[in-house]
Amino acid sequence: MNKNALRIIAVVLFFVILVCFVFIVINFDAERFEDSRSFGNLFGNDNQSSSTTKLYAGNPRFPEDAQNRIMSFMPDSNFVKSIGRTYFENGTLWFSMSGSGFSFLCDGESATIECLVKNSSSVPYNHRPRVLVLVNGETAADVVLEGESESVTVDLSSISGDAEVQLLKASESMYSTVGVSSITANSKGDICPAPQRQLKIEFIGDSITAGYGLDEENPNAAFSTRTENFSETYAFLAAKELAADCYAVAFSGYGVFTGFSSNGAANDYVIFKHYDSTLSNSTVAPDWNFADFVPNVVVINLGTNDASYCSTQGSIEAFEGEYKRLLQLVRQRNGGAYILCVLGDMNNSLYPSVELAVEEYKSETGDSFVSCATLSFDMGTYGSAIDGHPNKQSNAIAAQTLVSELRALPLQ
Repeated sequence: MNKNALRIIAVVLFFVILVCFVFIVINFDAERFEDSRSFGNLFGNDNQSSSTTKLYAGNPRFPEDAQNRIMSFMPDSNFVKSIGRTYFENGTLWFSMSGSGFSFLCDGESATIECLVKNSSSVPYNHRPRVLVLVNGETAADVVLEGESESVTVDLSSISGDAEVQLLKASESMYSTVGVSSITANSKGDICPAPQRQLKIEFIGDSITAGYGLDEENPNAAFSTRTENFSETYAFLAAKELAADCYAVAFSGYGVFTGFSSNGAANDYVIFKHYDSTLSNSTVAPDWNFADFVPNVVVINLGTNDASYCSTQGSIEAFEGEYKRLLQLVRQRNGGAYILCVLGDMNNSLYPSVELAVEEYKSETGDSFVSCATLSFDMGTYGSAIDGHPNKQSNAIAAQTLVSELRALPLQ
């Protein structure tokens, strides 16, 4: 074999070896790229040495030796228990009602919740949404959402084992809708929905149930959603005492026959407009599916705002007629629930009419799973929150009254 042939063979071998080397390098980098797509870079996590981040589409299971995994997940039913009326769309859980939100269990160091706000362009400064994050029933974060999006982080490091993390909307429905697009948690094991509780209560009410002005000590201060706090209402406190899941359909100024009247005329601020709504200030969400939350008890606390107008015999009779219609609607939507009709803690002048409407409804329908109770007492002893509304002490006492009433009911 001459020297030219040897040179040709050497060149060919060189190029073959070079091509193989390039192929190996490219393939190695591709595998590294696939790993980076599956882990922390999706979420901007630069610290890959101490933890691993991954996006899960379903309920995750980890190896027994897994420690402090960083997980980002959508607030769907695989991971969270919805509280109140919620609407899940395109990876985001939306809610607007007082006390609505979600809860989940996490055994880890921390959790960060990504919140979004709708309708913010028309919402003035004093009416921004307020959200609370409760950890094992205690407030761990209290945030007014100032922008279109905001992260809320809670520290779980002092808790041994699973912590129940609950986000709820402290402010009422008419001013904003809140969404949660993702949750990131540092956890040793599964993230899973908080367990369903045996007792479930629905509250239907007005500003008293919504927690109007509860966190403002000056009764002459101007109203702001920043001072609304559903977690301090008689409704939330009673449900907590009874270890019940609860949600509210409550709107400030609303009534049964008419809303609050400051000009001597009736108006259409009535509960019928929104009782079937999922998000009261949105036409996008479908009507609420009542099969998603089946209460054992429905507590109606309405009539305070009607009293601002209903003083003549004709208007009082109209209120009684509309109250019976409300009972019929609530029964249609909640076939097996006990209905407890209460009134308090502000103006209870229409309570005799509530009692009359309930008795007539029971007589006409044969529905015996309905009764009345009053939550009213002398608020002057305890002072008041904004605009004469019951303060925290008044709500706490009303909660105990309600707990006693609920414990005496013949629940199915």
